[in-house]
Amino acid sequence: MIQLIVIISLAGICNLSAGVIVLMNGKLTEKSTGKPIAAKIKFFDKSGKEHSSNSNSNDGAFQQVLPAGNEFTVVVVGWVVSPEKRKFVIQDYSEYTEFEKDFDLVEIKPGITLNTAKLFEKNSSGINSESDDFFKYLKLMSKNQNGVIFEAAINSADSYFETKTVKIQVTEKGKRKTKSIKTTTDEQLTQLLNQRKVEFLNKLTEFSIPEKSVNIRTELVINKPKPKAKVKSKKKSKKKSIQVIDTTPGIFPDDVTLKIDKVIKL
Repeated sequence: MIQLIVIISLAGICNLSAGVIVLMNGKLTEKSTGKPIAAKIKFFDKSGKEHSSNSNSNDGAFQQVLPAGNEFTVVVVGWVVSPEKRKFVIQDYSEYTEFEKDFDLVEIKPGITLNTAKLFEKNSSGINSESDDFFKYLKLMSKNQNGVIFEAAINSADSYFETKTVKIQVTEKGKRKTKSIKTTTDEQLTQLLNQRKVEFLNKLTEFSIPEKSVNIRTELVINKPKPKAKVKSKKKSKKKSIQVIDTTPGIFPDDVTLKIDKVIKL
């Protein structure tokens, strides 16, 4: 009788009469010490719907009823979930199921890194199509972590421009003239960073993230590409054939780092 009441109650809480539910049993612990944590834990599905629970202070244990066949992002109020555990998928079970999932956490403090990502195209201010997850997570954190100001550091480590000469129109002594000037690597990358900052701000607006919750700074990083190595081809031929091997790494560095900047006690 007791088991029947519990199952009926769980179904009622979730209002999931049309789908299968699962019961997650887990614990929240501090990553560095293993100590239990009493906190509010929230699970957001792809549509943004929230499912929440509270862990107890004795052993950090919690229970959460969730719909099967969904992907969830985890936010713990006052704490940071490790990147490898903050998102998970519950398979599409055919019947009520219970499973265990624990989370090790780091307390929210200034300087804590939340995320690093490759958001921009190389040598461009264009934001790639895989950036949505980054901004969705930032939006969840900004809405559910009260008093937290974030820092987004945008760098130029993935890009490089050679110094080049450009022609500009100038007026000297009342006459229009064409003048050649050199634009250095530093100047071009600084311009790129300013353009990237504008595009990042546009994304904040697109995802309804308040600009005042994110301090944006830029970091000029100059990574000159390695020279291409030339080697002789092993193929037998009367003519000498030269192959060009690009020794530059195929995976470019992350160009954005998201950190906790300030924690304001409300």
